[in-house]
Amino acid sequence: MLYLLRNMGEVVLLNSGVVIEATHLRAQFRGKEMTRTILKLSSVAMLAFAAVAANAQFNESEANDSKAAANIFGGLTNGATITGNSISAATTGLDYFRVGTAAAAPGIYRYRMLLNSQIAGHTGTIRGTGQVAATAGTWPGPVGTASTTDASVQSSFIMTGTTTRMNQWYGFGAAEEIYYRVTGAAATTANYVSTLERNCGHAC
Repeated sequence: MLYLLRNMGEVVLLNSGVVIEATHLRAQFRGKEMTRTILKLSSVAMLAFAAVAANAQFNESEANDSKAAANIFGGLTNGATITGNSISAATTGLDYFRVGTAAAAPGIYRYRMLLNSQIAGHTGTIRGTGQVAATAGTWPGPVGTASTTDASVQSSFIMTGTTTRMNQWYGFGAAEEIYYRVTGAAATTANYVSTLERNCGHAC
């Protein structure tokens, strides 16, 4: 049971299953009475608080209109969210994020960013760079080199039966990072929320 001791001898029931011990202290300091309540939390409460901390909620901050100015959010776990606002697909409407996933046991993990808003119309993209082509040659031949031009590697698609726009990639539990961009349109005045989903095919 969760109790709060407001005054000496007065106990108020708040909730259940959180506090298993409460100690109320009263002392005199320089002629003033000081009180403190010490709460001992149950393991259930500690797990709940840990879950809240793990599923971190991130908020966009301007200006993040390019890769160089991207908001950097690291250690994202399953259920972590990014909230932002975009009413354009150009200039200040470009919301760039450098998304880093949390380290995990080695394995093959499927990651998704699930983009939702009360007003549909946003687009999520995974960002990469262009390529400078090499002159054709005999096998195995020369290969192209990466350019510095920002390019879309994957554009979100709408999941069947929903308005959710999804981007998907795979990692290996090595705290990999991607550049992720969200854009809107004139009508998308409501905030968007993009939620990270992690799936490894077993309990993880």
